[in-house]
Formats: sequence, C-alpha cells, structure tokens
Amino acid sequence: MLLSLVVLLTVFLSVANTSAAPVAEDLVAELVAPLSSSQEGHRVGRVHVCTGTDWSGRCKYLVHPLDSCNSLDRKFKRNLGSFGPDSCTLCFAYETAHCSFGDGFFWMFQAPGNATGGIGVPNNAWNTRIASYKCWPSPDCLGHRTEEAAVGE
Repeated sequence: MLLSLVVLLTVFLSVANTSAAPVAEDLVAELVAPLSSSQEGHRVGRVHVCTGTDWSGRCKYLVHPLDSCNSLDRKFKRNLGSFGPDSCTLCFAYETAHCSFGDGFFWMFQAPGNATGGIGVPNNAWNTRIASYKCWPSPDCLGHRTEEAAVGE
C-alpha cells in the first residue's frame, strides 16, 4: 500500500511540476516558527499554519489523518500567510474547498514550509486563496513514524 502511494505521488508530482498550476517553493529553515513545548515530538502529518506572514497573526498546529482532505475553518480559510508541514510530510494546498484540482490553483509544501504567503511571486500569492489541504508521508522519508501510528500506541 505504501509503495503504491509513493509511486502514485512520484507520478503525480512529475505531472504537477510540469502543469500550469503554481507550486510553492520551500524556503530556508529560519523562516519556520520556533518549536514550542506544545509542538515537541513532531511527526509526519502535522501542519503549522498562521494567518500572517513570517509566522505571525493567529497560529494553529493542525493534526489530521494522512491522505484525507482537510477543509480549513473560517479563521484560516483563504487567510493563511504561513504554511509549514512537519518533517517528512508532503502537503498539497488547494484553492477549492474539497481538495480538488478543478479549475483552481494548488500549491505543494514540504518542511520547512513557506512563510511568505506567496506574496511577491507574480500570480502565485496563496495567502487569500487556500481553502483545503491534504498531506502524505514524503517519499524521501519513508519509514518515519507517522502521527496516525503514534495515536495508536
């Protein structure tokens, strides 16, 4: 099952990277919010979001099952300036509310994330556009402990 997910993601990413849809670029680690005591023990599948750029404004640490669509609540929907998946987590964020590509845009995020809101990149600002997201284990980190596995322990 995991191997087929990796193959699917690899094929999908090769198509997504050549499509017309913008993809968020990873930024250097110093743009990621500092680790707080409530965030210790990062595991695959967690995402840190903030309404402002540079990890400012209202922030929340989201934990959802992997490979499931997560619609943002009204505080964060179309109101994100920072999006940071934990290590070994690959997330796609969507302009649509139900994680569908449709005619909407999508962005890809991996650790350390992006704290710019996409502002400054022509036609790629995502700070007022992300409505949902979906995450998977990153193919380059197979074998790492997932949030779902930790919950069952």
